[in-house]
Amino acid sequence: MNGDLIHVETPAAFGYRLLAFIADGIILTLVSTLLRALNLSSLDLIVDVAYFWLLTAMRGRTPGKVLLGIQLRSASGRIGFGTAFLREVLGKAIAFGTFGLGVLWIAIDSEKRGWHDFIAGTRAVRIKHLSWSPTYELAIIDLLATRPEVRPEWLTVIPDAAMRLPLLREFARRHVDEVAFDGGVLRPTGAVEWF
Repeated sequence: MNGDLIHVETPAAFGYRLLAFIADGIILTLVSTLLRALNLSSLDLIVDVAYFWLLTAMRGRTPGKVLLGIQLRSASGRIGFGTAFLREVLGKAIAFGTFGLGVLWIAIDSEKRGWHDFIAGTRAVRIKHLSWSPTYELAIIDLLATRPEVRPEWLTVIPDAAMRLPLLREFARRHVDEVAFDGGVLRPTGAVEWF
């Protein structure tokens, strides 16, 4: 089991999302320039809407999001055309139409969601890959041996605080009969003595 890759999703911060939007804007500027050269500039708005809506519906991400390692998630799993329309067309019209407040909301929201995300029930995440290490396993077992529960903030051996909760979740997955994981806290079930 050692050496397995763990896929960790963390909320995509405002800066990453802004850079992805800028990258998509550069692509759309190039497309717009081509449309003007072909005397088809009347299609600009349609192409812009279709770009965000269709790519989000079919792939859950635009090229800008791919570049920044961002993926969209919804509670139902797949984004789909309806959810993408709610997010990319209606939601962003509201988010940008309120002087950008709905987009700036990403910077202050604890889950880094904008109004368009709330409207569509989506969230933008960055996907990181981490190899499971015996060091993580031993650190968690050491804590279980001395405490009645383990919380993410106690895993100081893992410098990236955002990775601590996913590592506890992975430990619980690997030791499903020996520990319970609820509300971000790991507790022994009593099936195994950890000390």
